[in-house]
Amino acid sequence: MVPPRLTVIQGATASGKSALAIALAKAWGAEIIGADSMQVFDAMQIGTAAPSLGERDGVTHHLIGCWQANEAVSAARWSAAVDVLLAERPQQPFIIVGGSNMWIRLWLQGLVDAPAADDEVRRQLDGLSSDELAAKLRHVDPQSAEKIHSNDRYRMLRALAHFETTGMSLAAARSEHGWGEQRYRVLRLALLPQRAWLHARIERRAEMMYAEGLLTEALSLRQRFGEIQPLKVLGYRDALALADGRISADEALRLTQRDTRRYARNQETWIRKDGAHVMGGAGTMKERSADSLAAEVIEALAAGGLPF
Repeated sequence: MVPPRLTVIQGATASGKSALAIALAKAWGAEIIGADSMQVFDAMQIGTAAPSLGERDGVTHHLIGCWQANEAVSAARWSAAVDVLLAERPQQPFIIVGGSNMWIRLWLQGLVDAPAADDEVRRQLDGLSSDELAAKLRHVDPQSAEKIHSNDRYRMLRALAHFETTGMSLAAARSEHGWGEQRYRVLRLALLPQRAWLHARIERRAEMMYAEGLLTEALSLRQRFGEIQPLKVLGYRDALALADGRISADEALRLTQRDTRRYARNQETWIRKDGAHVMGGAGTMKERSADSLAAEVIEALAAGGLPF
């Protein structure tokens, strides 16, 4: 069977999507393109759970650790980099995997045309607390406010910067934009495991992050770049609060686990609406090896049982 040239694998954080991507890549001779808005940054491996060289198991990965953490990286910049990779190697199979679902949709169906916010707008917004950002967003863009958790400073800042720059809410811009036909023919797969099983994995992963040096990683990044935006996302903000003596180690771990569970729920809600083919059973899958899931994909594809 000739493998698909392009496969997209989506799933909540800790759902096993990276392991499935690697198993399929080894079976198909494919290479992997990361689709994670935090894993694109260099020196942020622990807090983003980016696959290590050992975990990659000899499979070539792209767009992981490729930009400095103080660089401005948007869906548009990532999408352009993906397009370049595909154009340069038209015969190479690729698997795109990651949790940044909006980036994947924008790449597939067209970007919302939005000018970059100037530095002064970003500086003013960044000076607001998370509660102030949430209140402001509810006032100017209630639709986006409903979808963005009040702890998600990155997405609140992006939505508010869009409004301040264009005078139009991000929700209205996306509604007006509409979604076109897919730019590429892709096989779209997703993992939606059993909730309690996923939560247990999230909690273990957070424990491992702190044990493996999340605190040191966060402090090193702050020393190099200052109070940059990536350090305000879940995990890193808790590690720095611990380092600064504002919370205890137990509280830092609890907050990272709680906010990661919330983030996973948001990812799953998106995936359920986005039309990907769920492997292993939606809401029921527990422990499955990546190789067995890959075999299921390959068998279903050969039998014509996957929408591609």
